[in-house]
Amino acid sequence: MEHTAKEKKENKESGDKRSRRRDKGKQRFFLISQAFFFILAILLIATVAHQVRNKNGTVFAEKTGDTGQVQQEALTEQEDSTEKETATEQEELTEKETAAAQEEPIETEDPVETEEPTETEEPMVTEEPVETEDSEVTEEAAVSEEPIVTEDPTVTEEPVVQETPQPQSSLQVMIRDSTQSITPYASQCEVMGVEPPQKMSAAAVEAKLLERTATNEKIAQIYPDRGLCPEKMLETLAKNPELADYVLEYINRKKNGIGEPNVSGSESATLTEEEKALSYPLFLQWDPRWAYKYYGNGNMGLTGCGPTSVSMALFYLTRDAGITPDVIGAYAIEHGYYLPGSGTLWSMIEQVPLVYGIQVRKPGISEAAMKQELDAGHVIICSMGPGDFTARGHFVVIVGYDDNGFWVNDPNCVARSKVSWPFGIIKGQIKQLWSLGN
Repeated sequence: MEHTAKEKKENKESGDKRSRRRDKGKQRFFLISQAFFFILAILLIATVAHQVRNKNGTVFAEKTGDTGQVQQEALTEQEDSTEKETATEQEELTEKETAAAQEEPIETEDPVETEEPTETEEPMVTEEPVETEDSEVTEEAAVSEEPIVTEDPTVTEEPVVQETPQPQSSLQVMIRDSTQSITPYASQCEVMGVEPPQKMSAAAVEAKLLERTATNEKIAQIYPDRGLCPEKMLETLAKNPELADYVLEYINRKKNGIGEPNVSGSESATLTEEEKALSYPLFLQWDPRWAYKYYGNGNMGLTGCGPTSVSMALFYLTRDAGITPDVIGAYAIEHGYYLPGSGTLWSMIEQVPLVYGIQVRKPGISEAAMKQELDAGHVIICSMGPGDFTARGHFVVIVGYDDNGFWVNDPNCVARSKVSWPFGIIKGQIKQLWSLGN
C-alpha cells in the first residue's frame, strides 16, 4: 500500500517534469520561430530596398554620367539605412518583450509644450523734441545762455559765383510814417539795392561788390582797396550798400594809421538837436560817431547792434541824450555782457535798463501782447533769428504799429526801418522779446 502510493507520487512528479520540459520546449520553439520570421522579414525588406535604390541610383547615374560613383554611394547609404532599421526594430522588440513580462503600461511623457513665440516689442517712437521757452538770463548764468550774435558772422562756403536770394514771404510790407525815426544821417545813407540777408561765400561777395561798382560811386572807390577791410565788413557791404560811407572811411583811417580806440577810453558821442527832437530817432551802429570804437570782436559798426538797440530804447523812454550807443557798448564790455566769439548776451537787454530806472518784462510773442505793450507807452527789443533782418542773429527795436504792421527800427538798415512789418512775417523770426518801460 505504501509502496503503491510512493510509486504514484513519483510517477506524478515525473509527469510534471516532462510536462514542464514540453512547455519550455514549446516556449523556446515559439521564440526561435518568432526570431526567425523577424530576421526573414528584415532580410526581405532590405533586399527590396536595395533593389529600389540600385534602380534609382542607376537612373540618376545615367543622367549625370557617373554610374559607378552613384552605385557606390547608394550601396553605402543602403547599408547604413539597413543597420539603422535593424537596430531600431530590435529596440522595439526588446521594449515589447519587457512590457509583456511586466504587464505594466508604459506612460508616455507629456509632450514638451513649446513656448509661444515672444512678440517683439514695437520700436519706441522718439518724440519730436519740445522746445522750452528760454529761461530768464541772469549775470551768473549768462555764459550758459545761448548768446545772440550781433551781426552775421562770415561763413566759409564753397565758392559760388552767384547767390540765390532767399524766398520772401507772400505778405507785403508797406511804407510807414517814419518822420519821427529817420534822422538826417540815416536819410543821407539810404540807397536802393538793399538785399535780403543771406550767407555769402567769399566768391559771391567779390562778384557782388564788382557788380555794385557800376552803379555805386563810393563802392567803386572802395573796391581797389578792399583788401584793407575785414571779410565780414565786405560781406555786409555786399548785402547792404548803405554802409558805403562807413567802409570808405574805415579804409581812409587804415591808410592814415588811425586805429580803433577802446570804447571806454574815448570821448563819448553826442546827439544832434534834430535827433533829440524826434520821438524815436533811428540810431545806426555804423554811424561814424561810434562806428569805429572797439566792441567785441571788432568795432561797433560790425557787432554793435545790441548796444545800439538798448541805447535807442532808453533814449525814447528817458530822453537822456547821454545814453548813446558807445556808452552802452562800453558798459557792456566792462560788465561782461559780450561773449567773445559769440556776441552780446541777452542778459544785457534785461539788466542794463535797470541801471537807468527802466523796468524790463518778457511778454508772450503774440500780436495782441506786443500791441498791448506799445499801447502802454513801452518799447520792445527783439532778438531776431534768420529771415528778413539777419542771416543768423540780430537785435532790433519796435516802436509802434499801424494797420499794416509793426514799426521796426533796425540799427543796421535804413530801408527796413521805413516800412510796416506784418506780424505774420516777423512772428517766426522773433527768438525772444523784451518790453521796456515803467
